[in-house]
Amino acid sequence: MTAAFEYAFARTIGHEGGYSNNPADRGGATKYGVTAATWAAYRAEVRPLDRREVDQITLDDAKAVYAHGWWQPLGLDYIDDSRVSAEIFDTAVNCGARDAVEWAQRAVNVTCRGICAKVKVDGRMGPITRQAVNAVGRKRPSVLLRVMNILQGAHYVALAEGDTTQEAFLGGWLERAQGPAVNL
Repeated sequence: MTAAFEYAFARTIGHEGGYSNNPADRGGATKYGVTAATWAAYRAEVRPLDRREVDQITLDDAKAVYAHGWWQPLGLDYIDDSRVSAEIFDTAVNCGARDAVEWAQRAVNVTCRGICAKVKVDGRMGPITRQAVNAVGRKRPSVLLRVMNILQGAHYVALAEGDTTQEAFLGGWLERAQGPAVNL
């Protein structure tokens, strides 16, 4: 794995922690942030002979799931700034890849003035989106990160507003959406 992936993985694991099976958590049982459903899908595709349940996975298992499920499909090794790739990765793990990419695309579109053309907001991390993220990331990385964090935070507020059972998670979600320290 690349240094950028290792940085992103460590940051995400810092938010996720170990095994949890909170009845209010829509993701159900998780370990290192890997849900039982994600683990089962990964096992079926990559490790069909592995019969372990999610509570038995190791940190190395989680790393393999994250690389296979999010990092590699999003092509995050092609994002120049490791803080930006880590933010997209962590958001994809927690909110889904489509939302993470849409928020990155929206952030590019409001920060790209004079740097690059706006991109289509379609939730797909293709070469045009990666080029635009890199262009803005070279000139305005802190602003790009902050806009992505704000969009993620707004999503969490909407989740808590729409379902009072999710309010208990809002503090941790907002801490996560705050992202790494950046200099504006």
